[in-house]
Amino acid sequence: MKLVFVNASRNLSFCDLSTVIRQHEELLGPLRVIGPSAESTVLGFDFELDPPHNPSHLQFAQEGTPASEYDVVASGEAYVLGHAVDVVAYRLREDAQRVAP
Repeated sequence: MKLVFVNASRNLSFCDLSTVIRQHEELLGPLRVIGPSAESTVLGFDFELDPPHNPSHLQFAQEGTPASEYDVVASGEAYVLGHAVDVVAYRLREDAQRVAP
């Protein structure tokens, strides 16, 4: 695993942080790390893997566990509007996708 780290502003909204994660996954590979630094939220992406087919979804940790067809891909502390919060990123499993007839 070769991680590439990106610093996201600590002042992003929750929606904007989710967008930053999705945009970087398209370029750098799947999200693997979420954590705080003194000035930003640090995001780590696995550069050795292809971008994921399914985007990751971010939620506050206190919202509970995602449904069984999702895998947790990263969790940790992130800044949202300048406040540290616990978050979880998860992704729909490839084998859980349904193809429309």
